[in-house]
Amino acid sequence: QASASATVTVQQVNVQRTTLDVLKDVKNVTTDPNGTTYTDVVNASQNDTVEYRVRITNTGTVNATGLSLVDVLPSAVTANGFVNISNGFTFSGVLSNLTINGSLTPNQTVTLTYRAIVNQSTAGDITNTARAQASNADPDSDTAVVRIQTQNQNTTLSLVKEVRNVTTNSGFADNVTARNGETVEYRLTIRNNGSASANNIVVTDSRPSGVSFTGFQVINGLT
Repeated sequence: QASASATVTVQQVNVQRTTLDVLKDVKNVTTDPNGTTYTDVVNASQNDTVEYRVRITNTGTVNATGLSLVDVLPSAVTANGFVNISNGFTFSGVLSNLTINGSLTPNQTVTLTYRAIVNQSTAGDITNTARAQASNADPDSDTAVVRIQTQNQNTTLSLVKEVRNVTTNSGFADNVTARNGETVEYRLTIRNNGSASANNIVVTDSRPSGVSFTGFQVINGLT
């Protein structure tokens, strides 16, 4: 009885690995609309618009392929506008699961920017992490912080009192000349110079004995 055999040789293909470096920073567009400086931590208030920047660099010696980015926004901010990407790259998907099309050559950087509106009003840090990886590179991540600083809400009132002679049709001034029987008009101007609303304002104005009260009015819709 004859027999035969064959040998199959399996050749291992080594996938060349590379490394990625991720840098994430942020700037406040509301307080510095023309600014070009991004930082790791930026101060902001509720309703401010911030712009995040994510830079992914291939720090290895071979092309990085199958690039993807995971950047989940915290609930304290809301995405506002589109994602911009540099160097002719394109992407698909959303920030929480974004695929970058094409290969990243050694020492090449792709930059993504996007904006968000701050929802948080209480003091504290809003931390946001971006994580990138490639099919031939381990993940790398970086974090940017939006720091909410609450403003002290205070009220400062100023009061200016003036008088004019209605009979002679004079202008308002600190003092005025009048004769017996003439009508004068006092004007009180109250201004809120603070950062919060002034409520339940009380004005006290004692009438001197030399004049008789005939009536008053309040302008600007107040009562």
